[in-house]
Amino acid sequence: MTAARLRLLGPVGLALAVAAAWPLTAYALNPLVFPALLAIACAAAIVLRRPDVGLAAVLVLAPFTNAEIGGGRPVRFAVSGLAFALLAYGLLVEGRGRARPGGVLAGAVFAFTAVAALTSLHAIDPSKSVTRFLGVLVAASIFFAVLQICRGRRELEVVAYGAVASLLVVGLQGVIEKVTGHTSYAGVVIDDEVVGRVAGSFSHPNQYAGYLIVLIPVVVALVVPRSGHSRLRVIGSIALILALIALALAYSRGAILGLVGGALIWLAFVRPRAAVAVAIVVAIGGVVVVPSSLKERLSDPAGSDLGLRADLWGSALEIFRGSPLLGVGLADFSDGYSRLPAQLSTGAQRRLLHQQQVLVPPHANNLFLTILAEQGIIGALAFLGLIGAALSACRRAARLDEGFGRALGIGLGAGLCAMLVHSLLEFQFFGEVSLPIFALLGVVAAVLADAAPASSR
Repeated sequence: MTAARLRLLGPVGLALAVAAAWPLTAYALNPLVFPALLAIACAAAIVLRRPDVGLAAVLVLAPFTNAEIGGGRPVRFAVSGLAFALLAYGLLVEGRGRARPGGVLAGAVFAFTAVAALTSLHAIDPSKSVTRFLGVLVAASIFFAVLQICRGRRELEVVAYGAVASLLVVGLQGVIEKVTGHTSYAGVVIDDEVVGRVAGSFSHPNQYAGYLIVLIPVVVALVVPRSGHSRLRVIGSIALILALIALALAYSRGAILGLVGGALIWLAFVRPRAAVAVAIVVAIGGVVVVPSSLKERLSDPAGSDLGLRADLWGSALEIFRGSPLLGVGLADFSDGYSRLPAQLSTGAQRRLLHQQQVLVPPHANNLFLTILAEQGIIGALAFLGLIGAALSACRRAARLDEGFGRALGIGLGAGLCAMLVHSLLEFQFFGEVSLPIFALLGVVAAVLADAAPASSR
């Protein structure tokens, strides 16, 4: 037998083993076991060769972390495992050389994660805090993995392009849901007719819309400059169209207000002329492009919703007064709420019934008040420090001469401001959206470190 034929036996034998393994594992375990293992093996091979692609893959998978598949949430475990593996790879392999400094932003991320761990241990029911703390830990791991792995501009761009792909996928999912009629349970009544709202793989349309408004400004900033890659501009433009359609189909007033208001606030600081242009475009688009159903939704005062939120905000302040230093614990708002009296000292009610459903809310429909109730003064200071460091880094990046860093600083700063405005009425930041936020903050920190003079490093 010749050497050439011997070399063919290896691939042939591997193919026969693969063909035999799938029926056997399907019969003994589950039909999805072997494809999952094969996908993990292929992903591991790609990540070992191009770890920056692995970071981008985390962003693409981020909106599906809570998707239920086969009675479980396998994407969440895949994302967590990939994030920790990438950080370990960065520390053990890439970390042998000079580590890129993260500056004040890296310290703020570390402090935020440490405080989340402390308040989780201090929680009324620490077992409830594990899932949310794991989410914080995964997001922080992605931030530091970017600093360790992405040594050059090419790797940093790959991570940013992962955010573009994430917006493309999540926007497409929302449009497909509307076309197929598989919308969320949380519909709205417009013209005496129930209209379905898209939610993707998120728990609620408002959470879905909150993910969109963080990435839309980032993609706009990366796509608009003519110096960008032509292929990226085409893909990014498609992603923006799908995302804007999906945002309209989510019928989230708070998210739309957050996107417009947050972007204008940020641009007023970093690009005042651009803020005027955006305001004009939004005004014209609101009259010409926005469908009548969405206009009616935006014009609805929603007094009952605001009344419920006001009571929840009062409850959050009451919970905070009971444990002002460390709060009741990360993700333990519901337990703190259940311990409140029916009539609060602020005059608000501890509502247990709403629209004929028992209501023990998981949060206060306000990010800032929820953090204050769950993590106390220490958690609030850690969060404000992180947001302050993040916005400061984005503003510095927005002033760079280099196009990629400048665009990312402008876009991410606008996305963060959009999230903050939206978070006045919703609970953002601790869910799926934390992954792209922390990853892109890692890219911004890396760009600033590379742009700093050697003497200041």
